Order: sequence, then structure tokens, then C-alpha cells
Amino acid sequence: SLLFEPPPVRWPDPIIPKLIHQSWRDGGFPKGLFNWRWQQGLVDLNEGWKLVKWTDESSRALIAKEYAWFLPTYDAYPSYIQRSDAARYFIIYHHGGVYADLDIECSRPFAPVLADHRAVFSYKVGTNMSRGLVNALFASEARHPLWQTVFTLLTNRSTLGAAAATHVDVVRSTGPGLLREALLQLRGAGAHDADD
Repeated sequence: SLLFEPPPVRWPDPIIPKLIHQSWRDGGFPKGLFNWRWQQGLVDLNEGWKLVKWTDESSRALIAKEYAWFLPTYDAYPSYIQRSDAARYFIIYHHGGVYADLDIECSRPFAPVLADHRAVFSYKVGTNMSRGLVNALFASEARHPLWQTVFTLLTNRSTLGAAAATHVDVVRSTGPGLLREALLQLRGAGAHDADD
């Protein structure tokens, strides 16, 4: 008897580039803080995707070369987290792809979730202020219109988080609070493809 073997599932090439961006202060991997297997899992589960490792130096270099208008704001942030937040937005705007914090563990390939979408964001369930849309894992095509809204908010809120005295200052000035506000503004402006 003949056995039928179904062909492997082939997801269409995503609109979002097959790039996984991660960042850390220097070129080393902080093994004391994160499990290196999480990073390897991102690569293993997403065949054909390229892992791009960013450092403080390479992130700042991108902003200095391509977005010099923002460099004074970037350099003025008192908190490393604020610079890290801002850098990830410019990285994805410039290159497209997936941004994943080092503590993200991947259990399934990205392709089925990203197929036919121009931008995809993650959501954290919880009871504190950190719940909701997060900036630890997100994906976008390069130059998606959302990022212009993000850049406007980063510039307008740069004095709000100038002291970075509290976690809330950081969340609102550069973190998930800012990203949520950008999405709300984009949707409110009637951008028909904000859901994509």
C-alpha cells in the first residue's frame, strides 16, 4: 500500500524581514542573567532567519549616522533602559524584523504569527502597570508608519523621563507606555492599516 506523506507546511514569505534583533551592552552574552539556550532557540525555531546582535556602541552608531537629529535626546537619557528602548525602535524602523529581549524564550516559529502582517506586538498579562502591550518582543516591516509616531512621542516626552527617577518615568518616556500611546494615536488618526 502507498503511504501518503503530506508536504511540509510552507508559510508564505513574511512581509516582515527574517531578522531577529537582540541587544546587550557589549558583545558578550550575560550568562549570569539569561539562559543562552533561549537565544539559540530563537534561531533554531526560525530556520532561515538571521540573528543580529546589537551593542550600546552599534546602536548609538546607527542613530548617529542615520538619525542624527535624535542623537542629543538619546545621549541625554539618564537611564540605560531609556537608551535601550529608543534604540530598539530605531533598529526596527531602519531594518525591520523581530526585536526580542534576551529573556524571551521562543516555543514556536514566528512565520505563522507574522504571515501577512506589517507589524505585530506582544501583550503581557498581569495586574500591575506593566501589563498590556510590551516592547520586549515585537515585529515590524522597515519604515512602518507607527515608528514616526513613536519618534514624535520620544522627542516630545524626552523631558518627562529626564530624571528617570522611577520605573514609571521610564515606562512612559521610552518604554511600553510610550509604545501603547503611539498605537492609540495611530489608530485614532484613522490609519486603516494600523491593525496590520
